[in-house]
Amino acid sequence: MLTNIPQILLKAYLQRYNSPVRLNRYNFLERFLWIKPILEEIKPELFPPDVEEETATTEADKPAATHYANELHYIQYRCQTRNPLNCTFPQQAVQEDARARYCLKCSFPATLAEQTNLKGNRGTYTVENLLGRRGMGRLYRGTQLGDSQPVTIKEYLLPQKVFNGEELSQHKAAFISLAGLNLADGRMQDFRLIFPWEAIADPTNLVEERCYLITKNKLDTYPTLSSYLADNGAMTPAQVQQVLNQVLQTLEFLHEQKFSLPSGQVRQGLAHGNLNLHSLLIDKESFFIYLCDLALWENLFNPPSTPATKPLPANDLSALGHVAFNLLIGNPLDPVSGTPFNPKDYPQWTLISPHLQEFILRLVGIDIPFASASTARQALLKLPPEKQIAINDLLVEEEKPEQIKVSHTPLIIFGTTLGLLLLGGLIWFLASKLHNQEATESDFLVCCIKDAPPLPNGKFTYAGEANGTWTYVLQKPNLIAKDKTLETELQKQLRKSQLNYKTIDYEANPSAAKNAVIKQVRAGKINFAITTLVSQQSNDLTYKEFAYDGLVVFVNFSYSKRQESLPNALKGKITFEQLRKLYTGQISNWRQLGGPDLPVKLYIPTETEALQIFEQRVLKDKLSIEAFRSLWQNNKKEANSYKITQLPTFATLREVIKDFEDDGVGGIAFGTLSKVFGQCSAYPLAVVDQGEPVQSIVQNNGLQIDPTTDLCNNKGSYYPNVQLFSTGKYPLAYPITVVYARDNRRSAVGAKFANILQTRESQQLLSKTGLIPLQPLPKN
Repeated sequence: MLTNIPQILLKAYLQRYNSPVRLNRYNFLERFLWIKPILEEIKPELFPPDVEEETATTEADKPAATHYANELHYIQYRCQTRNPLNCTFPQQAVQEDARARYCLKCSFPATLAEQTNLKGNRGTYTVENLLGRRGMGRLYRGTQLGDSQPVTIKEYLLPQKVFNGEELSQHKAAFISLAGLNLADGRMQDFRLIFPWEAIADPTNLVEERCYLITKNKLDTYPTLSSYLADNGAMTPAQVQQVLNQVLQTLEFLHEQKFSLPSGQVRQGLAHGNLNLHSLLIDKESFFIYLCDLALWENLFNPPSTPATKPLPANDLSALGHVAFNLLIGNPLDPVSGTPFNPKDYPQWTLISPHLQEFILRLVGIDIPFASASTARQALLKLPPEKQIAINDLLVEEEKPEQIKVSHTPLIIFGTTLGLLLLGGLIWFLASKLHNQEATESDFLVCCIKDAPPLPNGKFTYAGEANGTWTYVLQKPNLIAKDKTLETELQKQLRKSQLNYKTIDYEANPSAAKNAVIKQVRAGKINFAITTLVSQQSNDLTYKEFAYDGLVVFVNFSYSKRQESLPNALKGKITFEQLRKLYTGQISNWRQLGGPDLPVKLYIPTETEALQIFEQRVLKDKLSIEAFRSLWQNNKKEANSYKITQLPTFATLREVIKDFEDDGVGGIAFGTLSKVFGQCSAYPLAVVDQGEPVQSIVQNNGLQIDPTTDLCNNKGSYYPNVQLFSTGKYPLAYPITVVYARDNRRSAVGAKFANILQTRESQQLLSKTGLIPLQPLPKN
């Protein structure tokens, strides 16, 4: 008889609840392998045959049923789950007939069929598959037609049994006007707040009950904190501190910045208004927390009978306090009453530090509340660090199994069992390593310059290095079209704005020009700068990438003497170690590298960033750089000394072929791909830093070029490998960036110019100059 105690206790516990709640608790407990056999044994008694069908249905929709168990929405539809958003029948209707628009059981709007097309002002989107419910809508994975970019589609509903025609039209119009945020000054800043890409609705169509919100990144598909708790159990106090810090930082940004809405309205500070376990998303690998589903548009889809409340910053702080409390205890509902725990009366507060307890109670508003998110975050940062141990671990210490007697209540025994299960899961969870890596949103290309936010009216000044890549591609005629420069073409598109570009030159030191450019941005002497090799963000400056360039190492390439040429002898590649020996004077004849009996002649370019990146990534150590610079200075000495010749890249290209064919010398040089690409008198070698050789040029068939490739007669059949540059796999690649101040009090012209350069139209122009675009572009 005693062996049946677990079955008796579990059955007594679950039978306390009515059928829907019992199903939810059963589904949750079934996740634990230890307890699953016991549940299977008592299942027939818990769910008689007439409820079996309901059990199977809810099992398929376990996440929604678990996370939204006590909600009652759209009761006019008499859904058997009491909330059609949680029900699987609307999806089953579409699976049986792709043309179905309503649930066959209750007539609630069915889910969207796969391959449904949604047309908006900024694109057309295809539904791929249903992801599930979140908040007041249903999420789908989708694709934007034309560029095949992935999107997330959130479908909101205004069911006709709940909203009349006038309400339908008003809510749709409000949705289009409010569903979207941008900083009023045009900046693009990442504060882990998910910004919508487009809102789609037709206020004039009184039959269509659906609205759609499009986001263009994978962040919107991350799990909610609610599902995280269901899968992993309670967080440790240290993890809760991390969550609090990140969310408070985002709230500080949201409450204090000035935003523009799709309607054109500008608001100084916004409250989230819908902060809960469902509107906070988590990237489990990096442990970054993202905010979504602002009340500004989410509340438009609450039934009209829902009491209206004005979102306030103070309410955001209180909501965050409740979120933190729920993350600590792992389950927001009391298993006995089914009601939320009250932080004020929760008996286990003594198991965590009084500092974190006091902080959370202040957030909730039980203790002295914080004046703002900023003051709350400053107080949080002053708290002592918490230990990496979960409250459930401590609960096990309080409730040891040996002390439990059969006469105890079923709830105590069940609590002990659940505590042990959570302990096992928690040990596994804590054993996994958290990676604090930067999470960045994917950049998606807007079609045209006219579609990007315009620059502010007026005259603005920006700068770059005199011998830098940007100066060349901006001002060199004939790169994009005969007798035209990129500068004049861009200026035509800037409407009432005028950009004045100035150059800064420091010949003696390759990095001095870059430092001078950055200093002028910081000092406010120029509005922004365009430069390269931005390795890290400072507190006062930020940057946006808009293209790539890279160094290529090239040698002479003679068709008349192809078999004896250096590309064949080197097998089309060269290692960084060989380059270090060449450019520090340790190798004077190609025989030393297994090549032909030819003297070595070294060339370097005039571009400052090319020299700097060569020193940093190829030479690397101080002694090699000093030896390199010493040889460089020898170019002014007698002609027969071993030296390095510095010439513009185009002059070098002419010299290396002349050296080989006329003088019997094997020249080697490096330069920017933007200038070398397409010049078939030289062969760009694959480079080897660590691992396999990496070639920057790829053929139309996807294969790398090799010394047998006819670079002159087959122009158009090869191109820079964009993927190697965008992923950083080509070891000599570097970005071209717009650098501007973070200070919102300064003009946003830098951020907006970067947005313009990231449009597909600008990317096409930049690719004509020789720069590598952010992503592959259509060939037409």
